[in-house]
Amino acid sequence: MEATQPGRRIFSNILGLVVLRSADLLTPVILLPHLLQTIGLKGYGLFSLTLAFSLYAGALIQYGFNVTAPRDLARLQGDRAGMLEVFVATLSAQVVLTGVGALLSAIFIACSPALRLHAWLYALALTYTALRVLFPAWLFQVIGGMRSVAIFGVFVRIALIASALALVRSATDVDTLLWLYALSALASLIYGLTRARSYFGRLFVYVPRSLIVRTIKDGRHAFQSQLAPTLYNSSTTLILGVVAGEAVVGVLASAQKIVDVLGSGSTILSNACLPFLSRNMRCQPKFGMGMVLLGGILAVICIGAADPIVEFLYRDGDGQVGLVVKALALSLIGTFTYAAYNQNFLMIAGEERLAKWVVTVVSVISLLISLIAIPLLGLLGAVMVLILARTALGLVSYLAARKCQASAKLVESTPGAWRHDD
Repeated sequence: MEATQPGRRIFSNILGLVVLRSADLLTPVILLPHLLQTIGLKGYGLFSLTLAFSLYAGALIQYGFNVTAPRDLARLQGDRAGMLEVFVATLSAQVVLTGVGALLSAIFIACSPALRLHAWLYALALTYTALRVLFPAWLFQVIGGMRSVAIFGVFVRIALIASALALVRSATDVDTLLWLYALSALASLIYGLTRARSYFGRLFVYVPRSLIVRTIKDGRHAFQSQLAPTLYNSSTTLILGVVAGEAVVGVLASAQKIVDVLGSGSTILSNACLPFLSRNMRCQPKFGMGMVLLGGILAVICIGAADPIVEFLYRDGDGQVGLVVKALALSLIGTFTYAAYNQNFLMIAGEERLAKWVVTVVSVISLLISLIAIPLLGLLGAVMVLILARTALGLVSYLAARKCQASAKLVESTPGAWRHDD
C-alpha cells in the first residue's frame, strides 16, 4: 500500500468504493426474488424492520468517523506513528460506543412487547450492523488498498448470496438470513484489521483515554449530522410497520433497495473524494455541481427503468412497488446534493455546527410529519416523508454552503483551512 499520486489514489478509491458499495447494495437486490418466494413479503418486511431498528445503534457506532477519521488521517499522511494513533483511537472509540449501543438497544427491546416478540432477530440484526460499521473503510480511503479490499468484499458477498440461496428455504428462515449477514460482516472485519496490521506493522498501540474521549468529542458534530437522518429514515420504516404491518414494510423496503443502488453513488463519490477535497477546497464548487447534475440524471434513469426492473425482480411484476420506486427516484437529486454540500463541503470547511443543525432541524421536522402522515396515509405517507426529507436536506445544505462560500475564502497556506471575513 505504497503512496500514489493524488489523482491515481482518488481514482483507485472511487473504483474500490464503487465495487464494494455496489456489491453491498446489489446483494439484497439479487436475493430479493428468492427471498420474496421463500420468506415472503411479510418475512422480508420483518427482516427490514430488524435492520431499521439496528441502524440506530449503527449510527451511534459509526459516530461520523467515516467523515472525521479520513480527514484527520489525510492531514497526517506520511506520519505513520500519528496515523496509527488516530486509527487506534477511532477504533477504540467505536468499541466503546458499540457497548453503549448494545445496552440501549437491550433496554428498548426489553421495554417493548412488539420488539420482545422477535428479540432474537433484533439481536442478530444488531450484531450484523455493529460488525459492518466497525469495518475501517475510512482507513483505506487514505492509505490506499481499496482495490484488494473491494475484491475480498465481492467474494464475501458472493458467498453470502450462495449461502442464502441454499439455506433460506421457508418463512421461518429469517434468523438464518440474519446469521449469514452477520458472518459475512465478521469475515470482512477480520480481513480489514489484517490489512491494517500489514500497513502499520502492528494493530494496537497504547493511546491515553483522553485521546479516545477527544476523538469522540471531535466527532460529535459529524455524529449528529449523520444520526439525524435516522430519525426519519428508520423511524419511517418502524412507524409504517406498526400502523400497516410487515407486508407493507416489505413493499417499501424492496422499493428502497432498488433506489438505493443508484443513491449509493453519492456516498461513494463523497467518501472517495473527501481526503482530496480536504486539502484542495477550491475544487469543491465544481464537485458539488457535478454531484447535483449526476443526481438528476440518475433520477431520470430510475424513473424510466423502474417498470422493467420491478418486473424482472418480481417475475410477474408488482405495480405498487413500481410506483414507489418511481416516486422515491425523485429524492435522488436531494441525496446527491446533501452528500456534496453537507457531508463534504460544510464538514471539511470547518462548518460542522452549521451542518449539524441543518440536518437536525430538517430531520426532526420530518419525523414529526411522519408521526402524522404515516398513520393517516400509510404507505403513501411514508413515501412522501422520505421524498420531502431528502429533498429538504439537499436544498437547505446547498443554501447553507452558498452562504459560506459568499462570506469566506480559502487560506492557501493552510490546506483545507477556511477563514471567515469579519
